[in-house]
This record gives sequence, C-alpha cells and structure tokens, in this order.
Amino acid sequence: MGIISDIQHAIEPEQGTNYHGDKIRYYLESANTLSRILNDFKTENVSYVVSLGDLLDGFNSRNHHVEEAMTNILDVFSGRQFSSFQFSFLFLEITQEAEIHHCIGNHELYCYPEYEDWLLAFEGYHNHFLSDRQWYYSFYPIPEIKFIILNTFFFSAHSWEGEEVRSKASELVRSYNPNEDQNGTPHLAYGHPEKKWVLFNGGLGEEQIAWLDKELEDCYESNTKAVICSHGPLSLVVCDSDGLCWDSEEVQELIFRKYPNVVLLCLSGFNSSHYFISNQTSLGHTHQTWYGEEGGVHFLGLDAVLEIPPPSTHSFTLNLSSSSIVVRGKGETALPYLEIPLHLDSTS
Repeated sequence: MGIISDIQHAIEPEQGTNYHGDKIRYYLESANTLSRILNDFKTENVSYVVSLGDLLDGFNSRNHHVEEAMTNILDVFSGRQFSSFQFSFLFLEITQEAEIHHCIGNHELYCYPEYEDWLLAFEGYHNHFLSDRQWYYSFYPIPEIKFIILNTFFFSAHSWEGEEVRSKASELVRSYNPNEDQNGTPHLAYGHPEKKWVLFNGGLGEEQIAWLDKELEDCYESNTKAVICSHGPLSLVVCDSDGLCWDSEEVQELIFRKYPNVVLLCLSGFNSSHYFISNQTSLGHTHQTWYGEEGGVHFLGLDAVLEIPPPSTHSFTLNLSSSSIVVRGKGETALPYLEIPLHLDSTS
C-alpha cells in the first residue's frame, strides 16, 4: 500500500513558500512529483494507494484554474499522461493495478464549495462513482486489518453539509478565537489547546463520531485491528494544535480507552518539511513528516508532495500481513522503517 498527502497542485503561482517563508512550495511541479511517486509505487507492486487529502491548492479557486488543475491530477492518476494507475476514489471498480482511496482535505472544499461540482470533476475518469456525501467509510485490504477513512472537515466552516453546518462551525470558531483573522492564533503559545479553533480546520461531528464508535466496536468484537486515515491530525504527538482535529479528544477517548489495542496506526496529512521535536517527528495537514506514539497507538504524518523539491521523491509504503504492519519510508523521510505487530489476541 502506498501513502501520499498534500499534492496541492496549482497552475499559478508556479512556486511559493509556506506560511513561515522557510520552505519552497512547488505548486505546478507537484503533478510531476506525484507521477514519479506513483511510478515508484508501481515498481513496489502496490495494491492500494491512500491519499491523505488536498489534491489541489486553494489558489486555483482564486485564480480560476480549478478545472485545469483537477484535470492534470486526474490525468496523472488515470495514466493518461504519466502512469498506468486508474484513479478509483472510494469503492470504484478496480480496472488497473491499484485501488485508490482519498481523504477529504480543506483545499478540496476551497476549490469545490458545492459537492455536486466535486462529483462532476470525475466524469470521464471512471465507470462507477459512489455518491456518498459524507466521505467517510471503511474497507479491508486484508481480513485482519480494517482501514477507516475519516472526513475531518465534515463539520467545518467550509463543509459540504449545508449552510446551517457551516454557520455553526464558524460561530464555534468565533467563540474561541478573538482574532480579526480567524485563520491564526498569534495570541496563544505552541501547543495551547485552543489554537485548533481556526477557520481552516474542522472536525468529524457527532454523526461521524458515532459511526467511528460502531466501526471500532466491530473490530473489538471480531478481534481485528484498525488503521485510521485522515487529513487532520488526531494527536498533539504529531502536530501543533492549530492543525489538530476539533474533536480529537472524542476520538482519543475511543481509541485509547473504550477500544484499547484495536487501532494500531493513525495516518494523516496537513504537514510540511522534515524535522524532529524531541521524540516526535511531523504529519499531512501540517506538511512535515512527524512520527510519535501515544497510548500504544502509532501516529504518522507525511511530508507534503508540493514541498518535495524536484526531481526528488519521498514516499511511504505499508506492507500488511496477518502478523504485522511494516512502514517503509523512501527518500529523505524522517521514518525509514517501522514494524508494528498485530497481536491479534490482545484486543481485550
């Protein structure tokens, strides 16, 4: 299984920097970087690819290039230009080498404010498309391990769930964040729990939390293990709190206490660059490769594709078996190797 995150392809600007001004972002070139990574995955004979969010960058919406940028990315996945993969979101029919799954990120919502327009973008790239507005679901790549795909922007200021949900989310941010620019919290120190209340962030919402509870209960009762995939990080082990999923505490209650030893690994995006902080490293929504362990659960976040300098490639693969999950990093990754035993008799 190959894992990627934060492609954030854009037509213009061709390049830029991150918010701190210390990392170059290769917005236009990220499509070619994705192609190189997918070709690496092909040589590894991957059966699945999981994308952890942000196929496009919000610049495309501002500069009126959404359709062109999305076509570029879907062409890469479909093999029309660069690879032989069939882009198969959700439960689409597998027509070539790899089944591809995707987590919704904040930039999908910037580029496609209406869900119906997001669906239309895939016309001509597949034969079947499951119209699941919620965009959270699960699948079993092998019988012993369930992969759970979360939508950490189901409840957000940019949600596809309608104006009432968007208004409630915006009001919640305002109740915690007094700044004129509510995408920032400069008045709060690193790691402060209220830094997560920014408009570019989001949460699962009560309905999805209840669904996750049932998914983990099924694993607990059937003695199977779970891997959780999301765009937004679920633990401060792997991010500053301004990238933390709004209802991460509810998720942690489930994975650490209610269903211990079920979830082995949490993968996310929202990250950028490579560095270590004490015993931590970085995740997708924050754009750095972080790694940490908390409560017996491993947390891994990927460096952003858009910040990989060409012609380099950095990527992660997971080898899944009935005895373990083996994580391998390729390129200048902060985590070259990690083996996680399944211990199938230890869910209760």
